[in-house]
Amino acid sequence: MVLSHYHADHVADLPCLQYAARVAMDLGTRQAPLSIYGHAEDSFFDTLNYHHYTAGHLIDTKTDLHLGDMTLTFTRNVHPAPCFSMRIRKKNRIIAYISDTEWTDSLVDVARDADLLICEASLYNAYQGMVPGHLTAGEAGRIARQAKSGHLVLSHLPHFGHHRDLLKQAAAVYDGPVELARTGRILPVASG
Repeated sequence: MVLSHYHADHVADLPCLQYAARVAMDLGTRQAPLSIYGHAEDSFFDTLNYHHYTAGHLIDTKTDLHLGDMTLTFTRNVHPAPCFSMRIRKKNRIIAYISDTEWTDSLVDVARDADLLICEASLYNAYQGMVPGHLTAGEAGRIARQAKSGHLVLSHLPHFGHHRDLLKQAAAVYDGPVELARTGRILPVASG
């Protein structure tokens, strides 16, 4: 598991997952501790270790993370708490995940030529700049366009309004495929 940051809406299920790892190891259906990757810029990092059932591992902007045949790199976001976006490369395929952040030009580099861009869209365009540390759907579309990303999935959606408006706002600036993130959705990543 790789965590972008430790706000409750991103880690609320972590204790349940850690306990599930404990049960699985106690029953013998899991042999190794669950690895959880996160930053160490505050004390929450210590909670990634749960007895010998889960183990916390450090991520930062200086070190590539190699998980199997994937390589992850991290970019710092503009958010009230330390937060990171991720660029995931597997052979010639790229997935970019932009977590909670305000606009910064470095986001275009995170998403550059990504086969799949998963980007937070916490705000409708009318709310741009009103909630620190978050992007609008239009800004997500702008990142996808400037980065020449292949497919845009809007995530971290607002709890109000009509989500189809987010699609329209992103599509107004990005002419590639756009959709809303949804539970259980499996997306093939084209070989670029």
